[in-house]
Amino acid sequence: MDFDFFLLDVDGVLTNNLAEVSEPVCSEVSRLTREGAVVCLATGRSLDWLYKRVKPFLSKSDYSKLFFVGENGAVWCSFNSSFEPLEGREPEFNVPEKIKRASREKTREWPLLFFDESKTAMVSVESRHELLKSDEDFSASQEQLGACHEYLKGFENDFLRATRTLYACDLHHSGANKETAAKRAFSLAETRPKKILLVGDSEADLRFAEGLPQESGFCFYFVGEEERLRARPEWVLFTKNKHDEGTLSLLKTLNL
Repeated sequence: MDFDFFLLDVDGVLTNNLAEVSEPVCSEVSRLTREGAVVCLATGRSLDWLYKRVKPFLSKSDYSKLFFVGENGAVWCSFNSSFEPLEGREPEFNVPEKIKRASREKTREWPLLFFDESKTAMVSVESRHELLKSDEDFSASQEQLGACHEYLKGFENDFLRATRTLYACDLHHSGANKETAAKRAFSLAETRPKKILLVGDSEADLRFAEGLPQESGFCFYFVGEEERLRARPEWVLFTKNKHDEGTLSLLKTLNL
């Protein structure tokens, strides 16, 4: 295969269903950069989360070929030769502090959720994975996420959108999405890729394809459960294994 640019979501792509980062997948990411490909991890997660959870497993990468885009395009970084991040951000994507404070206080009402303090641009309320020890706990967390989503929807306007995933609810600027994240990735890399590999596990990740350079070819692999994908464009391919195991199997087949 002749892919020279890889754009990967993180949750459910580099992680398992407990949000644990796969070291073997990260090793494959590092290998791809050493073989000359550009790799960008584009996620709704914060840069701080990426630094703490993912970056330690990428120390054998070619740092000039590695980029992080966080909070769906609101923040980003490249790396210098010492693997120190060089950060950027889009100030107009910041949710007002008044809304952040109110949301932080409201989250106290939901014991299975927590307010993610690492986010700098958006409001994010997430499940406490360590407390989800049974099907009943998971169901209760889903009820609390539903209540949280309804609360955050009360702040929606021309610029702010409330979204929900399996483990989180977010309030973010309408311009912060996977299309924006993809455009930021190509801007950071300063390259015109010939063929791009996209990997995601949610319907929101399909928007990666909307942010690609028009002249570039691409393949999109979906590593999530197929029932989570309501829209199924003909260009979406599915892996046999799911989540981090699906990503690992896919990347291992690639020799640049």
